[in-house]
Parts: sequence; structure tokens; C-alpha cells
Amino acid sequence: MLENQFIQFTETIPTDPEVALQTRPGEGMRFFADASAMFFVHVVRPNGTKIITAGYKFNILGEPDDQNVLIEISTSGLKDKELYRIMLEDSSTQTTLYSNLLINDPGADISVIEYRCKEPAFGFPFGNDKSTGEALYMKLALPIKLYAPQYKQEDKIYTKRNGEQVVLFANITKEYDGETDYIPMEWHEKILLALSCDEVYINNERVTKSNTYEIDHDNVTYTDCGTKLMRATFKVTTNVTQRNSNY
Repeated sequence: MLENQFIQFTETIPTDPEVALQTRPGEGMRFFADASAMFFVHVVRPNGTKIITAGYKFNILGEPDDQNVLIEISTSGLKDKELYRIMLEDSSTQTTLYSNLLINDPGADISVIEYRCKEPAFGFPFGNDKSTGEALYMKLALPIKLYAPQYKQEDKIYTKRNGEQVVLFANITKEYDGETDYIPMEWHEKILLALSCDEVYINNERVTKSNTYEIDHDNVTYTDCGTKLMRATFKVTTNVTQRNSNY
């Protein structure tokens, strides 16, 4: 099982209390599945029955190895705040797989994150499609946000004898503060792994984690079922540094 992935599949519907992962209608998701390329995709209720009003489209985007496929899916037609799962029917092995719990939330305060590594890492079968050579990445909306951009500056200025100052070089890099919503502890590890990948895009902007991912254990809340939720803060920088050089 791809344990470090947000979208996970099991052969039986989970019975333990779950915190639903927020999604927005029409927002595409990309995730790996430990299934063959011969399967059908359905959008189902938490108990596994099909949601007739749900619309969806999916593609098999790549096969990194002989055990996994990369799937892209987007949903529509779900009611606001409707709970659902993604169900895979694998015809080659005659198995049915159910995802963890999701919730359709058009107003969710979430950011779209895309991430990949050049080679398999963190338990993900990253790399390239074995047939096409296409680079494989995951895409998901997660309960994180970036805010308060600052511009980190590094420069060197030379003063001539006449008092004129000349900028020898200047580097400017944009840095964001980031924070999560109140989420379960296991989600924090998954977000940290995503931020630590070789290439990371948040809301289409390439970023690099630049500081420690700090979980606030002193301020917590709980779901109705007793699941402990915590927030975390972090920093990221944009991957492009603007330079001026007069050397």
C-alpha cells in the first residue's frame, strides 16, 4: 500500500472514524494506485453505493512499474459538503478497492499542490512512465495556504571615491509563510513529504521548503469522534531568484 499518499485504497471500507479530505468540484486529482491498468472507476457514497448524480472523468496517465498506475480524476455533480469515496474495480484481479473518505467542498480554503521526484522516493513510485518516459507527478488540493510574502535580499554595493555608489550584485528571492488547517497527525507527515520532493508547485508556483515544518502541539482541537487535530507552520521560497550583476 502507498502509505504516504493522501488517497489510499483498501479492499474493505474503513470502519474507524475518518477525517474527510476536502476537494473542489472539477479540480483534478492525480494519485498512484496499486492496481493494474484494467479497472473501472466509480464515485460512491461512504458505504460503497454508487452516486448516480456524480459525474467524473479519469485517465490512466502512466505506469511507473508493474505494480502501480497513475490515475487522474475530476468529479462534478456532487452536492455541497457531500461525502464520497473513489472506488476501483480491478478486472484483472477481480478485486474492488475503496479510497479513504473525501468531501465535496466548493468553498474550502485549500491550495492545489503538485509534486514529484526524479526517482522513487518516500514510498512513492516516482520517476517516468515505463512506456512513454513521461515524468510522473501527483496533484491534490490540500488544507494549506501561503501568505505574507517577503523578499529576501542579498546585495553588495561599492562606493567610488567621488561618493557614487554602484550595485555590484543584488539577489532577491520571494519567501512565503505557510500554515495548515487543523488536521490529523498522520496528515502532517504526508504534507511534509510532499513539500520535500524534488519539484513542488503550490497554486502553479514552483516553491522549495526553506524552513522547519513546525507542528503546534500546544493548541489542539478534536473531532466529534475524538480524533486529535493540530496545525503546523512552515516557509517556502520561490524557485527563481532575480539577480542584477555588474561584475
